[in-house]
Amino acid sequence: MMDISKKYGGRAYSVGLYFTDEAAEAFGPERLAKLRQAKAELDPKNVFNPGKLLAGGGNPALLRVAMKAARAGQSLVPLAEKMLSDRPHMKRRLAERLTSAAFACAGCGYCVDVCTQHFGTGWESGSPRGKFAFLRQYLRGRAQLDQGMVYNFLMCTTCKKCDPVCMVHLPVQEMWDEFRPVLIQDMEFATFPAFEMMSASLKLDLNIWAARRSERDAWVPAEVRPYIKEKAPVAYWAGCTASFIESDIAENAVRILKDGGVEFTYLGKDEACCGIPMAMAGLQDQFEGVVRHNLPRCRSAGLRRSSSPARVAGSVGPTSIPRSPRNSASTTSSRSATSPKSPPT
Repeated sequence: MMDISKKYGGRAYSVGLYFTDEAAEAFGPERLAKLRQAKAELDPKNVFNPGKLLAGGGNPALLRVAMKAARAGQSLVPLAEKMLSDRPHMKRRLAERLTSAAFACAGCGYCVDVCTQHFGTGWESGSPRGKFAFLRQYLRGRAQLDQGMVYNFLMCTTCKKCDPVCMVHLPVQEMWDEFRPVLIQDMEFATFPAFEMMSASLKLDLNIWAARRSERDAWVPAEVRPYIKEKAPVAYWAGCTASFIESDIAENAVRILKDGGVEFTYLGKDEACCGIPMAMAGLQDQFEGVVRHNLPRCRSAGLRRSSSPARVAGSVGPTSIPRSPRNSASTTSSRSATSPKSPPT
């Protein structure tokens, strides 16, 4: 846009933080020299508005390079990738998105007021505004990504309250979801110990509560069993917690379906965890494995819709399930098959 404006005789009407390289043209050489002299005399330590109007003096080198790259029509991906990752594993697309979002954040604080993580911990560093502030410092080389900050990113509850209030319309929660597996699988930080235990249980018996797979359908009320169809377009998805911990939820749900005259099926012992805890933990490979276990069984049962106390639809969507030739055809048609909705179990 700046190049187009200049082509027709225009210029930056002001300089601010982003156009310090345009200061000479905006102010003229004489006025710019007077500004530099006044700054040196009145604010020799560069305390007031560092980085504004005058290049250098607190203006981040990364930002100046980024603006030049953008003016030249160059991609910021190499710069973002270099700055965002201490290792060569950062996804290029995600690196660019996070870099752009970190500097696009207006710092308005609307997200702080609604963030459930901030509400629970009291630390602004847990809010989207706090995390973007950290990323800006990280991009400038002033902060290091350590295990504590990784836990801070993982702690996002995925409530998504930040998205609708963001004044610059950043897809905050979706970016954090993409960042999780990068931190854990690519950059090899540790996830929460509790998630590691859940992961081990899931590998052994397809559930996160260290319960026997053979007992997954033990909760089904005797009077309801005869009504469960082998195949039906509607299925009840119990999930791990309703199957093993809060079974009264599952019992009452299938009674409602029965009394409502709904023909439904239930995967029983073939049902595995919905996978949400693994996605939350950044263990994307294991999450994908669980989805690939469940989807063909849902299709075999004739499933078109599901009723469930577990949350799958809201979190296991097209952004979570990778679009690849081996599963792209089934992702859309089977979203409801793995689509219950709830906080991670």
